[in-house]
Amino acid sequence: MFAVIGDIHGCVNTLRSLHTRVKETYEDIEFYCTGDLVDRGNYSPEVLDFVMEENIHPVLGNHDRMFFSYFTSPDSSPANLWIYNSSSKTLYDYEHNPGRLVDHLEFVGSLPLFYDLPRHIISHAGIGKHWLSILDNSGNIDVQKLNQLAIDNIDNENGLLWNRAELLKTNKIQIVGHTPVPNFKYYKNQRAYYIDTGAAAGNKLTALIFGEGDEADIIFERTDKRDFSSTFFR
Repeated sequence: MFAVIGDIHGCVNTLRSLHTRVKETYEDIEFYCTGDLVDRGNYSPEVLDFVMEENIHPVLGNHDRMFFSYFTSPDSSPANLWIYNSSSKTLYDYEHNPGRLVDHLEFVGSLPLFYDLPRHIISHAGIGKHWLSILDNSGNIDVQKLNQLAIDNIDNENGLLWNRAELLKTNKIQIVGHTPVPNFKYYKNQRAYYIDTGAAAGNKLTALIFGEGDEADIIFERTDKRDFSSTFFR
């Protein structure tokens, strides 16, 4: 049994509450996350601390990638793009508490682009139907091909961090964030769950809990008002 939490975006108080509620119902459970740990919300460093302390397993999100690139490869395209993608509050927090930055960069730099589980595959933006070549003749995912495509296209608009296109139907259920939805959404024809429910926009943070079958339990937490601001940082 495992839980997948949607895009957190600096909403640490909401994350703590949701994490507690899931553990109260499912004591022995592993946690994953669809990425985008930082930016937009008010507590990006605190989110990273909590995720590391609680052994939550995120995939890399596009905001995490931009954040990491800004400090490790400042002339790169993702680093330059971060300036225009809600970076101000995150940057301010680390400028005033630089001691946390090294550990957080090391952690973000180690995040995978996807998790391949027995019946599910978790990524930030999802495997688009344009990546049909990763399927074998039986419709199974060739994980080596997927991994190579994901690396080669890490900053591509059609890659696992940025994709907005329709998802590829595979033998596994996809669980993704990135594309905000008011409530979690399941697309039957794509066999895909979208679970970025706009925590940093003041909506809610969602967790899906899976057992042995395809059905999911849903637990969500309305965004704690301390976590977001009506003024978006640019």
